[in-house]
Amino acid sequence: MSAPFRILIVDDHELVANGIAKYFEDAEDLQVIATCTDPQIAGQQIELLKPDLLISDLDMPGMNGLELIALTQKTSPTTKCVLLTMHLSKQLYQKAKQLGIEGYLPKTTDEEELFLCIAQLRKGKTYYSQQLMELIATERLPESTPEATLKRTQLLSDREREILVLIAEGHSSKEIGSTLHLSVKTIETHRKHIMTKLEVHNVAGMVRIAVKEGLLG
Repeated sequence: MSAPFRILIVDDHELVANGIAKYFEDAEDLQVIATCTDPQIAGQQIELLKPDLLISDLDMPGMNGLELIALTQKTSPTTKCVLLTMHLSKQLYQKAKQLGIEGYLPKTTDEEELFLCIAQLRKGKTYYSQQLMELIATERLPESTPEATLKRTQLLSDREREILVLIAEGHSSKEIGSTLHLSVKTIETHRKHIMTKLEVHNVAGMVRIAVKEGLLG
């Protein structure tokens, strides 16, 4: 018999986290190895335990679900991730796709769809909720939700964020390359990736977002 698929659940409401965990009590091939209400602590647990699957709430204090998933992708790259949220929107859907999140489910999902999502992930596929895909197909998905206020710069890698700050401070690509010991070509490539992820087309747009999201002291 193969080893069970190990799951870590994160939600800042303990009742919700425990409620999700109960779904798996009778599943022989699925094992909840931890539930956590603090995303900061969850990040440490993920790095230590290397779960097969992270099921994370989105809107949490201190660190939101997208930030936790981005951290997980660095510290435990084999861990598959499912994002749970009360809201569905184009902006959030696009952010989830950009991060390469394998699963995206509304909190209204039922046990059957949750298990279907996990089954697809175990096959190396992605699963975005049927409700979400139907809204996309019929063009009835809202542009944004309260969660759209999530920082766009969280989509950047640590290196890209570092370069964005230097750009916003007025440094040229040559100066940045010298500071970070990278070639000008590499800096220019990072610059293009930053603009793509932030959905801006010039330095002014990058500076505006860096200031707005508190990257500058």
